Amino acid sequence: MAGISPDPVRCGRLLDELKGVAIACIVLYHCAGVFSEQEDGFAFGRFGVDLFLIRSGVGLTFLGKPSTPVDFLRRRFWRIAPSSWFAYTAYLLAGWVILREGYPAAHIVIHYLGLQSAFGPMGFEVAPAFWFITLLVYLYPILAFTTRWHHRLDLVVLTGCAATVAAGTWYRWVVPNESQMIYVAYRVPSFFLGIVGGQFLRNGCMSYRVSWWQGMVIALVAVRWSQFTLQADSMLYGVAIAAAYVLVIRAACRSWGLTALPRFCGFLGRRSLEIFDLH
Repeated sequence: MAGISPDPVRCGRLLDELKGVAIACIVLYHCAGVFSEQEDGFAFGRFGVDLFLIRSGVGLTFLGKPSTPVDFLRRRFWRIAPSSWFAYTAYLLAGWVILREGYPAAHIVIHYLGLQSAFGPMGFEVAPAFWFITLLVYLYPILAFTTRWHHRLDLVVLTGCAATVAAGTWYRWVVPNESQMIYVAYRVPSFFLGIVGGQFLRNGCMSYRVSWWQGMVIALVAVRWSQFTLQADSMLYGVAIAAAYVLVIRAACRSWGLTALPRFCGFLGRRSLEIFDLH
C-alpha cells in the first residue's frame, strides 16, 4: 500500500504547535497549583504530559532520520542533558543560598543521571517536577533498539504493553511509596500510541503478522497492563487536547486569518525543553 505522504515540513510545524500546547498546559497546571487556593486549580493541564508524549512518539517515528541506536541516544542526550543539568544546578544553588537547604549526595547524583523518579522518595527530595526526565530516560532506549520493527503493529503493541507492565511492576512492588510515582507508568502508553501514529504517517500502513500463541501473549500482557497500570483517561485526554487544537482552534484561526496563536504555539514548541527546565 502506498504511503499517504504528508508534507514533512507542514507536519513538523503542526507537531511543534502541539508540543507548544502541551508545554503550556503543563506550565499552567503547575502555576495553578502554586497560586490557586485549590490543590488542582487547572487539573486538566496535567494531560499536557500525555499530549507531549504522543507528539514525541509521532515526531521521532515520522520525522526521525535513520540512525544507529547509539547515534540516536547521543543526539537525545545532548538535546536534554545540558539544559536539565543547568536547571538542577541553579535549583540547588538557589535552595542553598536562599533557604539553606542541603541534600544527600546520592540524591543529587541520581537527579543528574535522570533517574530520580525510579527511586521513590528520592525523586521528591530535590526537584520533583523533573520526574518527566526519568520517563524519557526509560522510553528513548526502548525506541532506539526497537525501531527496526516499528512497521509491525503487533510488535509495537506488545512492546508498549510490556514497557507499561514493567514500569507499573517496578513502582507498585519495588519502589517505596509507589503511589507517588506510579503515574510514570500511566504515561508510557501515550508514547507508543504516538509511535503507531508516526508509522502510519510515514508509510500509510502497518503490517500485522501474529500466530495464535503470539496473540495470546499479547492479549495476556494487555490484560495485565489494563489491570493495574493503565489510566485510559490520561491517554485519551491527551488525544482529545490534540484533536481540539487541530480540528477546532487551529482550523478557526486559519478560517479567520489569525496566525498569531499558531505561531506562538509553534514558538513554545520549539523552546519547550528550555521552558520546561525554567518553569
